[in-house]
Order: sequence, then structure tokens, then C-alpha cells
Amino acid sequence: MNLLPTLAVYAKVIPRNVEGTSFAILTGCWNLFGNMQGPIGAAVNKYWVGCTATDLSKYWILVMISIGTTLLPLFFIWLLPSNKQIAVLQQSQAIEAEDTPSCCGDNEEKNTSGCNSTETSMTGKKNL
Repeated sequence: MNLLPTLAVYAKVIPRNVEGTSFAILTGCWNLFGNMQGPIGAAVNKYWVGCTATDLSKYWILVMISIGTTLLPLFFIWLLPSNKQIAVLQQSQAIEAEDTPSCCGDNEEKNTSGCNSTETSMTGKKNL
């Protein structure tokens, strides 16, 4: 559930026609680092802090490390685009989409609007 706000912002700023790939990369990284959380925490405790089940005197250090790493993304929040930047990006993508010819339909007008490929329509004629 905590991935949802990230996905909402991400969906607004990724380029058109690569949404699936971008979401796959984002969720893959999210899962990878989520699975590495435990082993990394155990290594930090084992090699640097040394807190054990019988001696919890250094447990507060682990708590401080946890709080620090949780708050670390706040230092990078300035990298997120503002609403104005997102609106400009979406507008430029819409203009770019209008200017790009589409060769994907049966419509002869669509197929001849600047595409160099030859396709066979439903009637058997080749569209240039």
C-alpha cells in the first residue's frame, strides 16, 4: 500500500508508450530492495553495532539507524516534479502524440499519413 503514492507520481511523469516497462522496473527494484532489508539490517547489527538477544544496551543505536534511513528520502523530495512541471510535461506529450503518425489501423488515411511501411488492409490491398 505504501507503493501507491509513488506509482501515482511515477505514472504522471513517465514517457508515453513505455509505461509497462517503467512500472515493471520500478516494482522490481522495490521488491529487490524490500527483500534485502532484513539481510542488510542483520549485517549492520552484526558488524557495526553488536546488539544481541542477551545484551540490548546498544539497541538504541539500531533504532536511530532505522529512523535515519526512514527519513533519508526526505532529503531527496525536492527532486519530485511540481504540479506545474507535470502539467507542462503532459501537455508536451499530448502535442507529441498528435504529431506522431499512427500506422496501426486499417484506415487508409492513417496508414498513408507519413508511415513508410506497407501493410495489407482487410480488403487485400497494400497500403503505402
